[in-house]
Amino acid sequence: MFKKIPHRLVNVLRNILYAAAWIGLCVAPALAAPQLLGSFQDWDAYSVTDAQSSTCYALSSPKKLDRPNGLGRSPSYFLLTAKRPQRGSLEPSLIAGYALQPGQPVKILIGDQRFSMFSKDDGAWVKDPADERRLVEALKGGTNLVVQGISVQGATLVDHYSLRGLTAALTAVDQACK
Repeated sequence: MFKKIPHRLVNVLRNILYAAAWIGLCVAPALAAPQLLGSFQDWDAYSVTDAQSSTCYALSSPKKLDRPNGLGRSPSYFLLTAKRPQRGSLEPSLIAGYALQPGQPVKILIGDQRFSMFSKDDGAWVKDPADERRLVEALKGGTNLVVQGISVQGATLVDHYSLRGLTAALTAVDQACK
């Protein structure tokens, strides 16, 4: 009823299965889902770990969005990211939820302190590491964060974030990415 499979074909199939299993073991950690470390008032903390490193981050979404009528957008987030083994530094970044106008800085306002981020597509980052540290300290000491960006259509969008719970979220990030 069944024909005997040639020995050579069995070896080829076995090698394909071994290769697939090996690739699965190597790729699966890279696709690990973020793990919620905790929710802290208006901020959440997450970690993603693989065999070589851990990435932990605190993020929040805006409490209020000022935008022109009819301008669609995806969800937006402000993040502070820590990577192990690079302990001690936090990278502020923005997912705007809309395409930012190339060459136009994103303005960050925390109380009377002002910062600028460079943009690419729908993301924004701080250029200078010294400014990153100053921004992180301002965020820790502030109560509100205002983000102003210009869309590719030329519209100014303003997002208002609460900083309540940020310090606790950053403590969870620091503990998880030691």
